[in-house]
Amino acid sequence: MSKNDVTIVDCGGRNVSPVLSFFVKAGKGAIAAGEPVKFQPTGESTGGDGLYVVPLLDNEPLVTGSSYFLGIAANAASHTASADGRVEVYIDVPGTIYAAAPKTAGAANTRGKLDSYQFYRIVIDKTSGKYTADLAADSKARGFVVVGGDPDNDKVWFVCQSTASWLGMAKQDALQ
Repeated sequence: MSKNDVTIVDCGGRNVSPVLSFFVKAGKGAIAAGEPVKFQPTGESTGGDGLYVVPLLDNEPLVTGSSYFLGIAANAASHTASADGRVEVYIDVPGTIYAAAPKTAGAANTRGKLDSYQFYRIVIDKTSGKYTADLAADSKARGFVVVGGDPDNDKVWFVCQSTASWLGMAKQDALQ
């Protein structure tokens, strides 16, 4: 994947985004700085052997509760094909605004186009070899919400819905 496919535009009123370190399982694919990552509840993603961060997949995140957006990798993960490693992650917190290029180049290059996507629920696309914002359809199952953009650079700005974020998982666990 490409470095810095997804960037943080605004830290939600904070000076910096909080960063935490997480385990990455051996052989689970490269994670570059600026790539979105997720985790699944313990036992679902790793067979019960702990919590590992993995790259966000194509057409994620969703609000289904099967996996949760964690944030954006702050650096390249240190794992190898045979050894577990770590990755620092800018944690998703309320108010954080992210930016990515649209899946279709030019889809966000005017204010009018961006306005037409305002509050559209979207997912990440990963089919072109990089992470992009998939603006193809609005669906309540999709985990990101468009909140603006940068037409001069053909970028879409979005936030993560709480039910697709690790914060939503924590909230759900507290309610049970």
